[in-house]
Amino acid sequence: MRFLPKTYQTPAIEFVKATPRCALHAGIGAGKTVIGLTAVYDLWMGLDIHRALYVAPLNVILNTFPDEVAKWDHTQDMTYSILHGPQKDERIAEDTQVHVINYEGLQWLLTSPLRPFYDMVILDESHWVKDSKTERFKMLRDMLAEVPRIVEMTGSPIGNTLYDLWAQYYLLDKGDRLFRRADIYKSFYFQQVDYQGYKWEPYDWAEVAVIEKVQDITFQVHADDVELTDLTESEIECHLPDKVMKQYAEFERDYFLEYEEAEIEAFNAVSLSSKLRQLANGFLYWGDTNVHNRQCKRFHDSKFEILQEFVSRARQNIMIVCTFQEDFAALQRFFPGIPCVYGRTTPTANRKNFKRWNNKELPLMAIHPRSVGTGLNLQDGGSLQVWLSPDWSYLAKNQTIGRVHRTGQQQDVEIEVIVAQGTIDELILETLKEKTLTTESFAKKLRLYRRAVLGGKI
Repeated sequence: MRFLPKTYQTPAIEFVKATPRCALHAGIGAGKTVIGLTAVYDLWMGLDIHRALYVAPLNVILNTFPDEVAKWDHTQDMTYSILHGPQKDERIAEDTQVHVINYEGLQWLLTSPLRPFYDMVILDESHWVKDSKTERFKMLRDMLAEVPRIVEMTGSPIGNTLYDLWAQYYLLDKGDRLFRRADIYKSFYFQQVDYQGYKWEPYDWAEVAVIEKVQDITFQVHADDVELTDLTESEIECHLPDKVMKQYAEFERDYFLEYEEAEIEAFNAVSLSSKLRQLANGFLYWGDTNVHNRQCKRFHDSKFEILQEFVSRARQNIMIVCTFQEDFAALQRFFPGIPCVYGRTTPTANRKNFKRWNNKELPLMAIHPRSVGTGLNLQDGGSLQVWLSPDWSYLAKNQTIGRVHRTGQQQDVEIEVIVAQGTIDELILETLKEKTLTTESFAKKLRLYRRAVLGGKI
C-alpha cells in the first residue's frame, strides 16, 4: 500500500528526524508505528544511521510491527530481526536495518556479547518505563547513555499522575530538563498531602512548568488531529441478588465471609478491593494464594446472564473484556468455544485469533486488557466492546479501547460496561473519570502552550 501521510504525520516524521532525542505523544490509532518506521527508513537512506533498535511490548513485536512493515510500499524491503524466542542468539548476528525486541528481553540484550552498536533506539509505548524504580528503567538508562538518537512514542505519557513523566524524559536528556533525580523532581513540583508521605499531588502551576521544560523535545499529535469515528461509553446496570448484597456488605465491613465450608478473608485494603471486585463479578478466590492451587466459590451469575441477553440481541461482532481467570472460565460455560486471549494462551494462538477477528470470522472474542492493551490493530473485526467490569487502570482502559477505536475503523465505536450497582464497580468508574481529566489536561495545556509560544505551530 502506498503511504500517503496524514496532515499531522509529515511534521511528526520531520520532527523525529530533526530532534535526535525526542518524545512523540500521539493518540492511540494515530499511526505512531508508521511514523517511526518512516523516520528510520529516511535516516537509513540518508546514511544518518546504520542500525536501529525497536523496543515494544511482545504483542507489538510479534504482530503489529511485522504487519506494518509489510503493509507500506516504502518499508516492505526494510530488513529486520525479531530478537525473541530460541533463535535470538542467531538473529542478533544478522546484519539487518532494525533489531526488534520486547521490553522483557532487554536483560538478555544488555548482557549479550553480540550486541551491536545502535545509532537509534525507538521505545514504543514508552509509558512502560515510567517507573524509575524498575530494573527495566535502570537497564535502559545504562544502555541508552551513548545512543545518538532516541525516540519515545506513546499515546499515554501520563498513566496516573504527572510524576510518570520524569523517568521517560530522563532517558532522553539525562535529567537536564526535569532534574537528575526523581526525588528532587517530586519535591520541586509536588506537595505532600498526607501525614505519612504516601500521597503527593502536583502544585497548581506544575503542569505548565513541566510543559515549558519539555516542549522543545516533544511532538504532540492532538486527539482532534486524528480523524476517528465517534466513541460512546455507556453503563449497563446490574443488580445483584439481595442475598449476595448482604454477603457483600458483610465482607466489606468485616474483611471476612463464611460461606458453606469456606472461610474467606481479606488481609488488607488492597486484598479487600480485589475480592470485592471478584464478588461483584460472581465469585471469590479462597485458600492457597498460589494461582494454581487456589479454590473458587461462585455466588451468582448476574453479569453473565445480562451479557448473554446482550449478545443475543446484538447484530455485530463483540469483543468482551474480562479481568479474572474465573471470568474466562465462566464465559466458556455461557458461550462454549469462545476464543479467549489472556495469560494462559500462547502467542501463536493469540495471533491466530487476532487474524480471525480482523477477518470478521469471530462473532465473539474475549480478551484481558493487559494481553491486548498496547499496539495491536483490531479495528477491522468489530466496533463493540463489552467490559464485564470496570478496570482500576485508566491506562489499561484507554489502551484497550484503542485497539478498536483507531485509524481505519469504519464504524462508530461503542463501549458498554456492566456495573454492579452498590458495589466497588461504581467507585472505580468515578476514579477513572479523575484520571481521564489529568491526562486530557496535560495534553490540552501542552497544545495551548505550543500555540502561544510558537505562534500557532503545533
